[in-house]
Amino acid sequence: MAWPEMFKDPMHWYQSVCQERMDGARKAFDAINATSEAVIESVNRLHSSAEAAGTNIEQALTSAASRMKEAA
Repeated sequence: MAWPEMFKDPMHWYQSVCQERMDGARKAFDAINATSEAVIESVNRLHSSAEAAGTNIEQALTSAASRMKEAA
């Protein structure tokens, strides 16, 4: 809203400024929410990958220990 409009109708100007600020804050929170959801999804995928890697390492070590016992 232009400056002359502020002097003609200050309450309308104030309301429009507040509405613009609320819209901007809502957009910012929506962006933060979307980003946090993406981070959570990435962490969940990383957690699953780490669990799978841990299981594979455990199996490999168990197998190697078993073979070493058989060879001894």
